[in-house]
Amino acid sequence: MGSPTYFLGGDFTCDSKDNTLAVGAKTYVKRIISNYKTSFGTETKLYSSPLENSDHPEVDALQLLDFRLIKLYQSLIGDLQWAITLGRFDIQCAVMTMGRFRAAPRKGHLNCLRCIIGFLCCYPDATIRFRTGIPNHEDQGDVPQHNWMYLVYGKLTDEDSLTDTPPACGKPMRITSFVDANLYHDLTTGRSTTGVLHLVNQTPVSWFSK
Repeated sequence: MGSPTYFLGGDFTCDSKDNTLAVGAKTYVKRIISNYKTSFGTETKLYSSPLENSDHPEVDALQLLDFRLIKLYQSLIGDLQWAITLGRFDIQCAVMTMGRFRAAPRKGHLNCLRCIIGFLCCYPDATIRFRTGIPNHEDQGDVPQHNWMYLVYGKLTDEDSLTDTPPACGKPMRITSFVDANLYHDLTTGRSTTGVLHLVNQTPVSWFSK
């Protein structure tokens, strides 16, 4: 059948140098932009961020949208959610924020969606590259050392120690975690938004036939 190139809106490419698999949503982003032009009759404005730093849609008091625009708003939310599924994690927080207003969106909320689409239009080529080799984090500087035996859970007793653990099998791997939080994300409730990204790396494998 050959190497994969496209599936459900996702584009699959492979570097000729190191055979690295990359998955993006460029074709699907083009479809979103095309639907935008059809719906609004204008070109998409470019934005360097999914939402402006000063945007707080939870306190928006502009006019509520009519039934036709509510359907359009809900359709755009669905399109953007699928773009996230295809790997555009960079808009996940913004789309999650705007998705809570699906039932009764306002004019300002629709403008925020236009901003997210403008961000996709500005960066349509973003991809996820699957480098399965174990990363060498030690080259990035000193790695903090912690004695986990004496932190949250205290010192283990003999009763808690595992003595019958089977020997490890398989190839070694490294788990890398990135954590960030948007503190006081919502001005009305004071709630925060936390994002966690786990990367699991193992011995490289070939995704494409050479």
